[in-house]
Amino acid sequence: MKKSIAVLLLVLLFGQSAADNSCGNNPASQELAHAIIEHNKQQRPQLQCNQKLSKIALIKAHLLAKELDISHNAGHTTPNHLLRKNGYDLSKRYPVLGNQVEAIAGGEPDTEVAFQDFLNSEPHRILLLGEHPYFTEQNDIGVAYLYNKNTPYEHYWVVLFGDQDKASTAVNIHKEFMLSPIKK
Repeated sequence: MKKSIAVLLLVLLFGQSAADNSCGNNPASQELAHAIIEHNKQQRPQLQCNQKLSKIALIKAHLLAKELDISHNAGHTTPNHLLRKNGYDLSKRYPVLGNQVEAIAGGEPDTEVAFQDFLNSEPHRILLLGEHPYFTEQNDIGVAYLYNKNTPYEHYWVVLFGDQDKASTAVNIHKEFMLSPIKK
């Protein structure tokens, strides 16, 4: 009896992260998600894995591979609209046509290097680590990694952030904040 309780406690404490696929579609994406969440400079007071965002991130990764390019407007839609269109109840503080939620990269097979590439890009670092007050309200994360050897970049990384049920509708992000895809 004591052994089964101990095993249950271990599963509850540690098993969730190991078996939890809500942070990504595979081990590489889950590794990136956890690196973002656990980074010592992460400014968000609360950041949790969201399975719906991870599923949408995978949809976006497939769109990138299909279009043979790395573009925030892949699929002819903006990232904010993509989340809403696929059932994520993105807060009304986000404009329909915009991107305050997505970081994408292509061409890098290694998770740690892809993460470092994001951190080396100031706009991506600001988004990933919540270094602007606008982003600290984002409490959900979803990540996808896709490998497709028949495409120019082969490796596709998509990180999505969001928050739901916010009363504020203001968009107080600096107008010059622009995210450009990372292409290798």
